[in-house]
Parts: sequence; structure tokens; C-alpha cells
Amino acid sequence: ILLVPIEAIVPESALPDAFEYRQVLWAKYFVASGALVSLSTTVFCYLFGIPRTIEAMARDGLLFEQWGTYNSRTGTNVNSTVLFGVLTAFLGLLVGIDILVGI
Repeated sequence: ILLVPIEAIVPESALPDAFEYRQVLWAKYFVASGALVSLSTTVFCYLFGIPRTIEAMARDGLLFEQWGTYNSRTGTNVNSTVLFGVLTAFLGLLVGIDILVGI
């Protein structure tokens, strides 16, 4: 026994729509919110690693030296964190959610 008939499966959102078909709306929203949480986690992991990559590139001379400096008070690379955080937020505004989820 399948959750839904094979003709009723929507390829773009198969699992949330399957729960909606069975009138289990709490599970539909739980699964759909998981996609948003995983997208946020991906962006956070990207922002966690990019300052170290930028610092290594600046140390090797591939980027300006100021991108490789650390803040004496916080011990973090504030320049690249802020730059790529703003760049990521800007691209998030321009690119559709369907493309972002597909990445």
C-alpha cells in the first residue's frame, strides 16, 4: 500500500504533498520546514568556512593582505566574514528559492 496513488505524486514536493493527500497536515509542514532549516544550515556552514579560505588565499598572496587579518578583540576575520555575509544575503534576495533549494 502506497501513501498516495502514483498518479497523484507531484515531483517538486512529493513527500509534503503525500502527507497533505492523507490529511496529515502537521507532518506536511514539519517536512517542508525541514527544507528551510537545511538551507539555513548550509548557508551557516558556508559562512563558517569561507573566512578561513579567504585568509589562506590572502596569506598566499592571491588576495589583498587586509582580507587575511584577524580582529585583535574577537580573534576572527571580520573583513571577509562581513563581506561574504553581505554578498550571500544579497544573492539570497536575487535568486529564487527553487534554485536555492536545488543547490
